[in-house]
Amino acid sequence: MLNFTQYCYSPFFKIFILLFYFSTISSAFSQTDSLATKSYDELVGLYSSKIGKNPEIAIVYMQKAHQLAKQKNDTKNIAKTLYGIAFCNFYLTNNSKALQDVEMAIEILSTQETKNSALLSHCYNLRGMVFSDIREDSKALDSYLKAKQYSKNLINKIKISTNIAFIKKMHKDYKEAIRIFKENLLIVEESTIIEETKRRYEVSILANITETYLIMNEATSGNFTKEARYYNDLALQKYSKNEDTVLYYFLLINEMMILFEEGAYDKSIELAQEIVDYVLENNDENSLCMAYFYIGKNYAKLKEYNRAILFFEKANGIIQNSQRKYPIEKLLNKELALSYTAIGKIEKGQEYFDKYITLVEAESLDDVKVLNAVYAKNDIPELRAELDRLKEIILSERKKKQQLYLIAFALVLVLIISFIWYRKKVKKIKQRITEVLQKVSELERVEAEEKNKVSIISEKVTDEKAALLLEKLEEFEDKREYLSLDCSLSFVAEKLESNTSYVSNLINNYKNKTFKSYITELRINTALIRLKNDGKLRSYTIKAIAEEFGFKRQETFSKAFKSQTGIYPSQYLKKLREDLEVN
Repeated sequence: MLNFTQYCYSPFFKIFILLFYFSTISSAFSQTDSLATKSYDELVGLYSSKIGKNPEIAIVYMQKAHQLAKQKNDTKNIAKTLYGIAFCNFYLTNNSKALQDVEMAIEILSTQETKNSALLSHCYNLRGMVFSDIREDSKALDSYLKAKQYSKNLINKIKISTNIAFIKKMHKDYKEAIRIFKENLLIVEESTIIEETKRRYEVSILANITETYLIMNEATSGNFTKEARYYNDLALQKYSKNEDTVLYYFLLINEMMILFEEGAYDKSIELAQEIVDYVLENNDENSLCMAYFYIGKNYAKLKEYNRAILFFEKANGIIQNSQRKYPIEKLLNKELALSYTAIGKIEKGQEYFDKYITLVEAESLDDVKVLNAVYAKNDIPELRAELDRLKEIILSERKKKQQLYLIAFALVLVLIISFIWYRKKVKKIKQRITEVLQKVSELERVEAEEKNKVSIISEKVTDEKAALLLEKLEEFEDKREYLSLDCSLSFVAEKLESNTSYVSNLINNYKNKTFKSYITELRINTALIRLKNDGKLRSYTIKAIAEEFGFKRQETFSKAFKSQTGIYPSQYLKKLREDLEVN
């Protein structure tokens, strides 16, 4: 699991959402030693060709284009180039300069009689990204909402929506953030935009989904490493190093983190070192800080604390000299506290622990509301207990036996508690299985009675049409046509020679349930009876059993079975096999 409890890292992946208002201008110009002879359009083309690979060069082209726009007093292009310069500075973590330039662009655009809505939307969106990068999320949200007002086309709305989802993610609304990311991904996939642009957006969103799952590893009780692995692999398949080096290395940062989560510490270190080599050449302090941090985390896991401290301190040096607000600063101090204490430097460890506490206490009001209980009741006490344990081991070897006894006692206590919990769980499952078997017996009794009694639907239902359809529905049930994999509302309507709306209302009114609940209940009840009485069927895999009863996916079958019976199919089958062995 991840060893951090909040946010993981700054908004790496929002900067993937490149704005393509320059895309109609050719970027196929070759670079020469002098920019003096270049036209405005040529400079913009050169900028577009470099922004995804080398923003330090791209900003030179945009600054020259800005000079040309000022010479011609072209306010539209002045604003556009200010935006481009701001975007480069955002890439390079020059946030104060980025904010200054984008504010100037917004001021120019806002004073024009005819508003350039697209460019204003881009500017406000970029301003929001800068605010988010310096952890002023309330201002970021205001900027995104302003960008939304000016946004006219679908893709720009997706950019803004993705950035708002990022804020939701940063404040632990993970499920909602993932829902928005996946919804946007589907929209992009089905869009008709240029293929290269489409893939860039797809990879950006996939990277955000990956990051969210990685953060959820620690913030929730689940383990989402497999999901993170799936989406990051998908992103890496779609994008190569040659297409956009900056974007590619951000994906490698995710890969580095996933390898750490999978316990492949040596591979994670090797990949982190590759990232370090790249970012040192390209002045990317954000990626460098993250790479150093994870090299340190990997070495700490390998109990090579001196090497871990070396890289933690490198990351700390970047943070102390940066304009960016790094959420990992608190976590870095925590790791430094543990590592220094582990090598016996207790005072140094305490110093970083005090810094960790100070940073926890300095959380913004929004974060305190969400995270205060977790930090106060869980993280800090656990960390203090771990530090105290390490101090005792280092300061007094004489207490080693006492420590071992305490640990042994704790383990025994955990085992006892686990055993009691397990017994209670097993008892609860057995009770549910007994209830399910009783239900099966009742279903078998009702089924036998149904075979022997004559249908009297027409006597109970006064609506002749409804009575006729209910008789057909009864025949549909008797033939067990609901077990077809193709069984849908339209399928049933066709069998009953009616329309979907009428059939749906019929089931709602006379069966007192939705169509989906009706079909699912029939299938699960049939499964319960047949599995009890069919030994051959019991030997099938869960997937094959699911298909036998009309479910296309094993997961859907298991979920429906658990929802209706309170137990999983595997537990039911196990009980049936045990009873068979006893008999």
